[in-house]
Amino acid sequence: MSGEAAFLNVSKSTSYKPIIFDCAFLANKKLRDRVAVRLKAGIKPEIIGAFDEELLDGKIERLFFYWLAAHHTNESVSPVWLAKNYQSCSETARPFYFDYLVDHTWEVEKTARLILPPERIKEYFNQPSAVVLQKDDLFVLLDEFLSLIAT
Repeated sequence: MSGEAAFLNVSKSTSYKPIIFDCAFLANKKLRDRVAVRLKAGIKPEIIGAFDEELLDGKIERLFFYWLAAHHTNESVSPVWLAKNYQSCSETARPFYFDYLVDHTWEVEKTARLILPPERIKEYFNQPSAVVLQKDDLFVLLDEFLSLIAT
C-alpha cells in the first residue's frame, strides 16, 4: 500500500514520537458507514482482488488499522492501542483483531464514560511527547486511507 500517513509528516523530519491510537470510543457503525460510502464509489481492483468481494465487509476497516500500524516506524517504541472505553490497552507494533479496537456499545450511559484528554493519556503512559490520535483524528486518517484505495 503506498501513501504515507499524515500524522508522520512532521515527526519523520525530526525524530519519531511515540503514538497512542485512542480507539476507545471509535464506533463500529460510524466506521463501517464511512467505508460503505467509499465502497459504492469504487475501490482499486488490486484491493478487491486480495479479498473475496462478497466477504469484503469488515476487511477494509481491518486493513485500515494495519495501514496505521505499518506507518508507525519507530522500532524502539511500539504504538499503544486503547480500546473498549479504556478498559483495554495493548502495546504492540501490530493492531489486534478489528472488533477489539472498536466500541460495540450502542446504548451509551453518559455517566459511565469519560473521554480522557490527550494530556491525561500522555501522562498515564509516561510519554509526554507522544502523539495521541483520538476519534476525530482517526476519522481524518480513515478518509486519507480510503482516498488511497479509491479508484
